Amino acid sequence: MDLLLLFAILTSAYVAMAALGLSMDKHFEQVFGTEPKAFYQRLLQSAGWLYLLLTLWFCIQGWQLAIGFVVWFGTLTLMQGSFALLLTYQQRLTSVLLWAAVPLATLSAVLLWTSGFKSD
Repeated sequence: MDLLLLFAILTSAYVAMAALGLSMDKHFEQVFGTEPKAFYQRLLQSAGWLYLLLTLWFCIQGWQLAIGFVVWFGTLTLMQGSFALLLTYQQRLTSVLLWAAVPLATLSAVLLWTSGFKSD
């Protein structure tokens, strides 16, 4: 499997899990120390669902439909666990990694789209 595809799956899954996690009042306040505004919650929820679908699309493109769903669930489980551990021990690092992973996931999606998912 292509290394760029694996990178895109992992980064987009982390973005999805972190965005959905930080859209919750408790976690947002834990990381940023303030109550979230409704706009930020909607933005994080929308981004989370968008990147969930993007991750699913990557998995289906890489492994076909049946195995793609299994890879998708496994990747989401792995990234949710890593987000939960980071939230427990390094609260600020969760937001830093989220803002770093967004452009990386988007860039890898664009690169995969332009290459047509062709492996060398």
